[in-house]
Amino acid sequence: PANYNITKIINATDSIMIARGDLAIDIGHSEVPKVQLSLIKKCSQLSKSVIVATQMLESMIENNSATRAEINDIATAIFSREQLATSKRIFVDISDMRTKEFATGIQRVTKNILFNFLESGMDGYVLEPVYERSGKYYYAREYMLAWCGYTTDLITDDIIAPQNGDIFFGLDFCCVHVINMQLLLRKWQEQGVKIMFVVYDLLPITKSNFFPITSSQYFTKWLEIITGVADNLIGISQATANDLRQWLTHNNINTAAQIAAFHLGADIKVSTAKRALSVADSGIINKIKATTSLLIVGTLEPRKAHAQVLASLEQLWQEGIEVTLVIVGKQGWHVDKLVKRIQQHQQNAQQLLWLDSIDDGMLEVIYKSANLLLAPALAEGFGLPLIEAAQYKLPILARDIPVFREVAGEHASFFSGYQPEDLAQAIEC
Repeated sequence: PANYNITKIINATDSIMIARGDLAIDIGHSEVPKVQLSLIKKCSQLSKSVIVATQMLESMIENNSATRAEINDIATAIFSREQLATSKRIFVDISDMRTKEFATGIQRVTKNILFNFLESGMDGYVLEPVYERSGKYYYAREYMLAWCGYTTDLITDDIIAPQNGDIFFGLDFCCVHVINMQLLLRKWQEQGVKIMFVVYDLLPITKSNFFPITSSQYFTKWLEIITGVADNLIGISQATANDLRQWLTHNNINTAAQIAAFHLGADIKVSTAKRALSVADSGIINKIKATTSLLIVGTLEPRKAHAQVLASLEQLWQEGIEVTLVIVGKQGWHVDKLVKRIQQHQQNAQQLLWLDSIDDGMLEVIYKSANLLLAPALAEGFGLPLIEAAQYKLPILARDIPVFREVAGEHASFFSGYQPEDLAQAIEC
C-alpha cells in the first residue's frame, strides 16, 4: 500500500498531492484529517512541497468570501511552507549500495540504517540519498523510487548543491568515490557543510596480511582523506573507535574530527518482503532442520577462519556426530583453495551447505532454523551476525576477541585457539 511506503515515496519525488476525496474512498472520511496532517508533517520533515487538493476554485466563483474550512486549509499550507523553508539537508552517500545491491554486511547495514532514517525522519532536516558519478554527486531519486517498487520517467537525478548548515553523511563505505571527490568535500566543508563518516573497521591496515595489497593502499588513502576533512568520525564499535585513535597517534596525524562510537542494530525484516520458499530453498531448510546445524554468516576471506571451522567439523563427522555446517556468504579473496575444498568435499550439499547468493528473506528463515551461530573471525569491526542471531534467540559461539566481548557480552559463549580441535571441543561442550 502506498501509505505504508509513503516516507520512501515522498523522498523519491519532488512533490505530492493529497487528493482527499480519493483518500476518503479508501480509508473513510473520518481518517482523512489525521492522514492529511501526517502527510504534511512528513513533507515538511523531508522538505518536499505538498498540495492539498480542494474545490476552492468553484467556491470562489460562487461565494464572496471563503468558509472557515477553506481559511484553515490556506493557513495550513502557509504554515507548512514556512517550516519547509527552514529545513536543512542531510546528504546520505549510498554510492556503493546503489551498485553492489547489498553484497556485503556493510551494504546490509547501510540499507537498514537508511530505511530507518527515512521512516522516522529528522525534525528540521531533509534526508537525501546521493551517489557519486563522474566526479559529481547526484540525488539518488531514481534508485530510491525503484527501491519502493515504482518507475517513472518524470524523476531525474539532479546534481546536488549543499549549502551552509547542510550535512554530508558518508554512511556507506565508498572508498574509491571519496578518494575521487576529496577536493569537493574540502570545498563543501569550507562553505559550512558538516562532513561526517561512519568507520566500519580499520582491518585493511591493522590486519593487512588478510587483504590484497591494493585494498590496504586504497583504504589508507581513504582514511587519510576522511580524517583530514571530517567534522565527525563514528565507529561502529568502541573497539573500532579505539583502533582509529591508535592509528592517528601512531602516525602522528592530527584531526579536528570528533570521534565517537555507536552499536549497530539488526532488522532483516526491514526490507524483506514475505515470500513463499522455492522448492530448492525448502529442501535446504529441511536439511538444516534435520540435524544440529551450525551457521556462519559472512564473506569467505582468510580472517573469517572458515578453514578452521571446516577442519573442526571434519573431526566431528569422523567421530560420527550428526551436525550440519551452513556457510552463508559470497567468495572473497585469497580463498581459492578453501572454495575448491568445499566444492569437492564428500559432505558438500549434504551436511556441508555453502549458500553464496541467498536473499535476506532466506537468511531470516535460516536464522530461525539453525541451532548455533559460529563467529570464528580472527578480527572484526563489529560482528553484525551476532546481533542478528540474538534477534532470533539463536545461541552464539564466538571467538574470544575484544569486539565480540563488547558486542555480545554475556549473551554468547567464547572459544580460543586456532587449531581444529580447539573449536571442535568448544562445539561439543
